[in-house]
Parts: sequence; structure tokens; C-alpha cells
Amino acid sequence: EMCIRDSDQGSPASQWIIDHNLAKKCAVTVVDSSNQVVIGQVTYNSDNRVTLDFDSSFSGKAFFN
Repeated sequence: EMCIRDSDQGSPASQWIIDHNLAKKCAVTVVDSSNQVVIGQVTYNSDNRVTLDFDSSFSGKAFFN
């Protein structure tokens, strides 16, 4: 079963904490506001929450599947 969810990070931040509520440790892809993929550190806090840490602050989207 695949379920994809996206999450907007509207204000620039170097740490994003996201509750995706997909009940699993998902693969995460992050893009900035220019749709460029950004690599960061993913910490799985639980099956429904991740913390994403980056070297600099930016806004964009995280996609989970």
C-alpha cells in the first residue's frame, strides 16, 4: 500500500518537524521553493512524526511515501 502525503513549510527554517500520520517510517523527499531537491538529516521520532534538519533555513515541501 502506498500513500503519498505532502507538507508545506511556508516559513524558512533549518529544522522541520512534521506529523504526516501515515503510520509508518516513510521515505522523504524535500524540495525548496524553487523545486530543487534538498538533502538533510531525517530523524524518525515515531511512525507518524519526522524531524528534518538542514544546513540552512529555507521554505519548501516535504513529500512522504
